[in-house]
Amino acid sequence: MDLNLDIAAMTRPGRKPAPLHAHVVRELESADLAALAAPRNTEPAELKRLSERHHALARSLASGMSEAEAAALTGYDLSRVSNLKRSPAFQELLALYRDRRDAEFAEMHAMLAGLSKDAALELRTRLEDSPGEITLPQLLDILKMGADRTGFGPTSKQETTVRVDLSTRLEAARTRARIAQGDIIDVTPEAD
Repeated sequence: MDLNLDIAAMTRPGRKPAPLHAHVVRELESADLAALAAPRNTEPAELKRLSERHHALARSLASGMSEAEAAALTGYDLSRVSNLKRSPAFQELLALYRDRRDAEFAEMHAMLAGLSKDAALELRTRLEDSPGEITLPQLLDILKMGADRTGFGPTSKQETTVRVDLSTRLEAARTRARIAQGDIIDVTPEAD
């Protein structure tokens, strides 16, 4: 069966395509076309064993890394990562690492909150017991920090202006292109 396709006409800019070689194994039949229309099994393949590489991928994804970054880090193809994420076993592994991450965050948060509370109580004790030992700049720093953390701190505004002289840069690029093509001879003296 001749499809009358001109492969050369289908090319895009860039590297020229390699010659296409094909041979007919058998003629297409109506059953082949019906098989294309039949629903496909979209269930992910079941993982028989979770390897260290699976664990590394799950840890990377659970830490908030993008699929592309995690795939590059663990050596998986991006489509494989997508397929693994649909696997019930991998979903369970991913949930395990997310729970661990959340538990570690909660533990660290509780520790830092307790430390902050201890420091605030010590500061209050020193202020009450010997207020004269704390200098005015120290008091102002404490006030600024407390106000800032409660939403009443000073605000700052930063502006950045970027100017790009596009026309000069474009003309310089055109001149370089003409010189490279040999249309212009550069007679500009070289800087010492």
